[in-house]
Amino acid sequence: MSSSAFYGDSRGTNYGQARYLCHYLQEKGLLIKFYQEFVAHQKDDPTGYKTLQNVLGERDMVSFKTNGNNMF
Repeated sequence: MSSSAFYGDSRGTNYGQARYLCHYLQEKGLLIKFYQEFVAHQKDDPTGYKTLQNVLGERDMVSFKTNGNNMF
């Protein structure tokens, strides 16, 4: 996603979700691990989606998004 598309959402949804995902990872002590893994695997996983799944230990991201135990 281009930065103009990311920031162009007038509701700020993209930025808000990214910010709170980073906050969640920080609260769980996973932000540094995610960043390090993301940088290490950037060529194979440019979006970081697979890296996020691995760091969270979560394969079912729909469940992660709707689970009452997290911020989504």
